[in-house]
Amino acid sequence: MGNVTITRTDKGFADRNRRYRILLDGEEVARLRPDESWTAELTPGSHECEAWLDFTRSPNVTVSGDATTRLELEPRYGMRDPRILIHPHRYLDLRRVG
Repeated sequence: MGNVTITRTDKGFADRNRRYRILLDGEEVARLRPDESWTAELTPGSHECEAWLDFTRSPNVTVSGDATTRLELEPRYGMRDPRILIHPHRYLDLRRVG
């Protein structure tokens, strides 16, 4: 069995006091504040991870239940940036590391 670890690594002021919702295979499994991490054991096969904040979210990231995967999560741009209205599905950046 593999696992996935998601770490929220905010470097700025955006959403400092907000929790990002973490979804695994469409179900909410955690809420992360800045500098918090969440780890889960995975069953074999592929799984979908994503993060949400209000109407914004990250693109889905597919992870394998047969491997160990590390992901980092942070906002791509500030809440006052007009891109948040044009691309709300890209406000949060969920990406592989290592």
